[in-house]
Amino acid sequence: MNTNIRLILKAKEILRNTTPLPFDCGTLCENLCCKGSEDVGMLLFPDEEHLYINSGNFEIIDGKIIVCKGHCDRDERPLSCMLYPLFPVISEESGKTRIRLIPDIRGSIICPLTAEENLVTRDFERAVRRAVRCLIVSPEHRRFIDNISEELSEIYTLRNLLIK
Repeated sequence: MNTNIRLILKAKEILRNTTPLPFDCGTLCENLCCKGSEDVGMLLFPDEEHLYINSGNFEIIDGKIIVCKGHCDRDERPLSCMLYPLFPVISEESGKTRIRLIPDIRGSIICPLTAEENLVTRDFERAVRRAVRCLIVSPEHRRFIDNISEELSEIYTLRNLLIK
């Protein structure tokens, strides 16, 4: 098992027993993020696709996107699902790695929890930060997170220009 997969499994273990809200957040959106369609897929972390090769609950598109077929064992969820509705933005300040969590605006059409910051529990935020600290040991995972963070920053900038 390669390092990326080991780190993904470790991060998933950290996130396993925590959820964004103290109740099933799917009740807010009728579980739209779990319905499964090509329009509602999640990006896979580097090498994560290998964990789903023989899974009948998911479809993998181009080795990079995973689509739920409508139901899954919570423990089998892809890492992006376990982090959702947050995404980390990583910066280096005074020799320390800082992890800021922002709502993942890419899902704003389906998820009310992406509307603004501070809608999820502190326990969930802490678990996400711990999982991300574990992941960024891998240069590939760090690059993956940084690239998506840049994309999200551009989306936020565009949104703010349109809202003015």
